[in-house]
Amino acid sequence: MAIEVRASLLLAGWCAFAGVVLAQSDKPAAKAVPLQQKAAGYQELLGGAAGSAGMKSGLVVLAPGKSVGKHSTEDHEEMVIVLEGAGQMVLADGKRIEISPAAAAYSPPGTEHDVVNTGSGLLRYIYVVSEAGSKPSQAKQKGAAMQRVTGLGGVFLKANDPKAQYAWYEKHLGIMAKTEEGGAMFHWRYADDPEKTGMTVWSMFPQSTKYFGTGSQAQMLNYIVDDLDALLEALKAEGVTVDPKVEKLDYGKFGWITDPEGNRIELWEPPKK
Repeated sequence: MAIEVRASLLLAGWCAFAGVVLAQSDKPAAKAVPLQQKAAGYQELLGGAAGSAGMKSGLVVLAPGKSVGKHSTEDHEEMVIVLEGAGQMVLADGKRIEISPAAAAYSPPGTEHDVVNTGSGLLRYIYVVSEAGSKPSQAKQKGAAMQRVTGLGGVFLKANDPKAQYAWYEKHLGIMAKTEEGGAMFHWRYADDPEKTGMTVWSMFPQSTKYFGTGSQAQMLNYIVDDLDALLEALKAEGVTVDPKVEKLDYGKFGWITDPEGNRIELWEPPKK
């Protein structure tokens, strides 16, 4: 029953975050991707598998004087292709590269940069990002520093009366929870990569739930990770208590660990979009 409750809590929200998820073995198909964005903002065009073999791309529209914020290409390389307007790619050392419909810009791996609209009208550009080379991911390199938690995926609370608690939080704190979707959904962007989005689920569980483990903890946190299997192996080697069970669902992979004070922690690897 607990698993069924959890599935109903997370399915709608996390599937919305992940998009339409296809089996990772499915081959991407040739397609036309409409450019629908007319106002300042962001539109994802490609988000990796299964829509592409790994390429990520999006349409960005910046108002005059606005920027996307500093971010790094890390182990990827990026191409910026301007459709309309004028701007600059600003590098960490202060160097500025002019971009326009007549001049695209390339960023190699490990490049910290920002994109700024320096014109008087909208700056509309498409970015294309792909992993550089065929080296294994950082998480899988033995002996390398592994990227572990990348964000907070969920806050789960026990309540004697979940429905009444939802109503209280909505009235006094303005948290609009949709119980049919598993609570409230807080959407955000990564500070070091504004083009990458994340989401935190906030949900109530009945006091009788066994999903938090057999202890008496009143809440459980869910953390987003990049490579669940590699992280769980590393945690086992470090002596952390790791639940042998791993769930693989349409909206991601889930694993569980226990901290030194007996608190159960959920780890979530979202689908690769």
